[in-house]
Amino acid sequence: MPISPTPSETITSMASKGKGKDTQELLDELHTTDANEHLDEVERIYQFYSTIQGNGFSIRSLSLRIRSQTSLTPSDIIDFGLYPSNETKRYQVKPELYTQIEAAVQSVQGLIDDLTSLIPDRKPGRRGFRIDPTNDVLEILQGSDRLVSLYGAYEVLRKRMDRAALFIEKYYRLCKGEPISSPATTAAEIHERFDPEANADKRLLEHIGMTNSYG
Repeated sequence: MPISPTPSETITSMASKGKGKDTQELLDELHTTDANEHLDEVERIYQFYSTIQGNGFSIRSLSLRIRSQTSLTPSDIIDFGLYPSNETKRYQVKPELYTQIEAAVQSVQGLIDDLTSLIPDRKPGRRGFRIDPTNDVLEILQGSDRLVSLYGAYEVLRKRMDRAALFIEKYYRLCKGEPISSPATTAAEIHERFDPEANADKRLLEHIGMTNSYG
């Protein structure tokens, strides 16, 4: 595997090609090159957001499908009856719908994480917006004994995906060094307030109470 040149090696190489330039000029050129490469990577990731994938959808369109469906419908849900077998929960969204939802959440979250990693001067380890920070929404959609929980989980997910779309635009602008005003970033301690001993249904109720106030 070829080894990338160090900054000093790069400057030396540039100096041999640019006689008469002082060190500051060479450093400025190097900085410009790095900045251009950074912007190219930002644009590549952002364009991928709208690029049609092998499944026939872009990440943007997968997100929009969830955001545009205001609620689950009875045809989206399987009811296994009062006494489901084994440890199966009584209600769950249909597997094909869950697969689409999971793919959308993972794809959008991955894109957010990629953009977050390219924001200049961001504190190391500081994560970006989380769509399903405690994984409760996806867990409930996979199965719950309370029908209302499925509807509530989808409502939370739809709102979170709406905010995720806003954060993608926010992070894109931050990556390019443009000024932004909103949306506000979620404080990490907000998610720490969830009771780790509570089940997903209880945490969902806590989440519904917070979702309108925090990103």
